[in-house]
Amino acid sequence: MASKTLGFLALVLAVPAQAQMYCGDREMIVNSLANKYGETVVGQALTNDGRIIELLTPPDGETFTLILSMADGASCVLITGYSWEKYDPKPPEEGL
Repeated sequence: MASKTLGFLALVLAVPAQAQMYCGDREMIVNSLANKYGETVVGQALTNDGRIIELLTPPDGETFTLILSMADGASCVLITGYSWEKYDPKPPEEGL
């Protein structure tokens, strides 16, 4: 039992602090990102298990945030960063 506990503690202590997710009410998270960084939802997708992945960026693309939203209204910030680049879709080339 002690070895399992020590193994678990070693695993928890090995995870860097920035790897911890911030979770809360979706509306509160989205409003906070809008107020602090000017980010709004620019894309979303439904996962196989029914959750929603949402990408938020400001118009200038300076920052980005990826959140995971659940049916109960809770969301978790998965990752944040800067220098987001938006690519416009290109039509497929003929003959492919």
